[in-house]
Amino acid sequence: MKTKSKPLKLLLTYQGERVENVKLAQLRMNCSRLNYHLNLLHVHDSPACLCGHSCEDAKHFLLHCPLYGHFRNVMINAIREVTQKEVSLNLLLYGSESIDFDTNCTIVKAVHTYIRSTKRL
Repeated sequence: MKTKSKPLKLLLTYQGERVENVKLAQLRMNCSRLNYHLNLLHVHDSPACLCGHSCEDAKHFLLHCPLYGHFRNVMINAIREVTQKEVSLNLLLYGSESIDFDTNCTIVKAVHTYIRSTKRL
């Protein structure tokens, strides 16, 4: 009997340390400690980032915030060592079905390192 394999994003949730897995899941669900998410939950008055950008959401945090430029460069360089795929929010949050599991694991590890290094979440 053939069994259905688990979806990639479910398999990736078991990679790395639990603390970073939880924080990455919170980013996916818009319920992290980022100001935009706290604003959505009516916990914070403003969605603005400390860098001055009007919205501190997952995309801004992972791809654009100048406060974490060094850590982002480390993350992106680690990802580019294993794949030529465009580094996008979707790739960072969910991985990609079009690349192999080990490469996806490397991407998750790079994102975890970024999250841990920034100390923002």
